[in-house]
Amino acid sequence: MKGLRNYNTYSIIGFERNPPTTTTTTPGPTTTTTTICVPGTVDDSDICNHKTCVDDGSDWMVAHEDCPEDAGVQCPAGESYTAVEGECCKKCLFKTCETEGEVGTDVCPAGCVHVEDEDECKLAAAAWKKEFDDAPIPEGDARPTGCFRNRKYLIKFNGDNPTGGYKGKWPICKVE
Repeated sequence: MKGLRNYNTYSIIGFERNPPTTTTTTPGPTTTTTTICVPGTVDDSDICNHKTCVDDGSDWMVAHEDCPEDAGVQCPAGESYTAVEGECCKKCLFKTCETEGEVGTDVCPAGCVHVEDEDECKLAAAAWKKEFDDAPIPEGDARPTGCFRNRKYLIKFNGDNPTGGYKGKWPICKVE
């Protein structure tokens, strides 16, 4: 799907309704329907297969998430598919530098540049299983350009404050 970066599609997996169970007794026939779920119930326990109970409760309708990587969609240049906790499909993420930026500076290693997109910064935090902290940075305080981390590995993004080095802060950089 050209132009839809990081959006997934879904395929409805066919389902067959359980046929009604008929029990014949005297004086006449009685029909019972086997109910396996409460109509309209949603089960998202499997992040790749979203289930909804059909109207009569006889079966689950399953929507399977189609992942771009499985469909042969390539990541943009300089990015690769990376597993992200809580997501069915891998996401395209920038390639990180072999070494991180120097603490207390706003300098990326040679061949690397700052991560200046907040969504990329949040995705990196999720992929690295680190917390993204969106608490505001004190107004007017310099922080590394764009995405950075602190000593506790909280990932933050500097979008509006002055840029520059700051004690205990490391710039997060990606390969050019």
